Order: sequence, then C-alpha cells, then structure tokens
Amino acid sequence: MLNELFDTVNSVVTGGERYLSATRVGIEIEQSYRAYRNQAGELSPLEQRKLLAQTHHKGARKLTQLFHDNGAIWVKFGQFLSSRSDILPMQYVAELEKLQDDAKPVSFRRIDEVLTREWGSEWRQRFAEFNEQAVAAASVAQVHKAVLKTGEPVAVKVQLPHARKLFRQDSMVFKALGTFGAPLISQFDLKQVMEQIITMTMQELDFLTEESNLRKFSALPHADLIYVPRMYEQLSTSRVLVTEWIDGMRLTDYLNRHPAGRKICCASCSVVMCSRSPVLVSIMPIPIPVIFW
Repeated sequence: MLNELFDTVNSVVTGGERYLSATRVGIEIEQSYRAYRNQAGELSPLEQRKLLAQTHHKGARKLTQLFHDNGAIWVKFGQFLSSRSDILPMQYVAELEKLQDDAKPVSFRRIDEVLTREWGSEWRQRFAEFNEQAVAAASVAQVHKAVLKTGEPVAVKVQLPHARKLFRQDSMVFKALGTFGAPLISQFDLKQVMEQIITMTMQELDFLTEESNLRKFSALPHADLIYVPRMYEQLSTSRVLVTEWIDGMRLTDYLNRHPAGRKICCASCSVVMCSRSPVLVSIMPIPIPVIFW
C-alpha cells in the first residue's frame, strides 16, 4: 500500500505541470458553475437555460483542450466520455468528440530519433521515398507514408518519443483516480473504466502486440469486402509498425458524405453480428476508427 502511494506521489511530482494544469482547469470549471448558480435565481427560465448552455460549452472547451494537451491516457479517457451522452450535457459530448480526430503531429526531428534508435542511423536506406510530413497523428503515435526499395507503398506507424514516459506517470494517477473517485459516480464503474483504459494504452504502446493481433485477424475467415493490410514483420519493432499502404477514408467521414449509407452500414453490422461464422471481437471503452476503401 505504501509503495503504491509512493509511486502515485512520484508520478504527480514528475508530471507536475500536467497535473497543475488539470487542477487549474477543474477549479475554473467549478467557478463557472458557481457563477451560474449565483445568477440563476435572478433570471427567467429561458435565460437560465441559455446561461447554463453557455456555461456547459465553456467548461467543455476547457476540458477538451486539457485532455488534448496532456495526451495519451487523458485522450483515451476523453474519448470514453464522448460516448457517454447519458451522463454528460451534449455540449461536452460534442467537444470531446473532437478528441477522436487526428492530433497535432510532432516534428520529424523527434520521429527521426525514434527511427534511428529502432533501425539504426542508416534507416533511410531501407526506403526509396519517405514522407517526413505525417499523414495522421494520434495520442501515442503518428503515421508516415513511404515507399520501399521494391516500389511498394507502406504506412510507417511511429510511436511518439515521450509516449511511454507519460504513460508511466499518468497510469498511477489514473489508477488512484479510479479507486478514490468510484464511490462518487454511480452511472458507471469508474475504477473498471480506468483499468481498461490503462491496459488498452499499455497494449497500444507495444506495436508487436498490434502486429500479432493483425496477423491473427488476417488468418480468420471473413467476407471478401474485408481486407487486412499486409504486414512487414522484418521492419516492425515494439515502437515501429510497417504495413501495406491502403488509400481510403474513415467510415464516419464516408457516412457523413453519404447519409443513405447509414442504413446499409447498420444492416451489414446486423448480418455480421448474427453470422454463425466465428469472429474475433475486441470490446473497448472508446470509439475506434474504421477505414472505408
């Protein structure tokens, strides 16, 4: 127990700047709602609703920016909250949904450090082309498009250089938050959610686990419309994952452009879920991206 407490305190100290900003944002949001309560008694019902909506929106923007800036587990927790319209005002849900979009990529100089550590200083000799501009970025990694010497286009997923350090700091704090905050929340099991997010993030930080899961999924029988990109095991490490490059768009983007496709998508999902064929299902507490090609 004492060791766990020490680890938590040490994590707070080493990640002090992020936790101070979290405390500051929490105080600012609480003050906004206190100001609303002080004014509400003097307003008409319509004015109360308008002011409350403004207060929700202001707090939602602050919270979303905090999660975005702190990254990693914070983003995962924000993504989980974005799916809980049953407990959060819609202003929060709408803002937190932005955490499902691409994050801001880090400079390629930092990515080069990771690639050099994983592949050696001559790593560029493996490629005919390597785009230093990231095509996608998330909380723990970003993706670059490249072309192998053999002419094959590939996607190179590179772990952010600070991702594991931040995870070690934040996991202890989130574990403590789950333990002490659980009695205050009845709508869901906060402790279990935190444990799931920590476990999921830990798995995401080991790209060899992702490679293994892709290989297992590829070996399963599935419909012709489902395509699993080829993996390049000889280039992949725990911090770098190389797969075949596939052009496409997110399923959510496709459905936004083709609203009628939502019915087809729902029908297709029903067929898959009712199929007698064995399938591999991974249930996660956050929304996950699907690519339509």
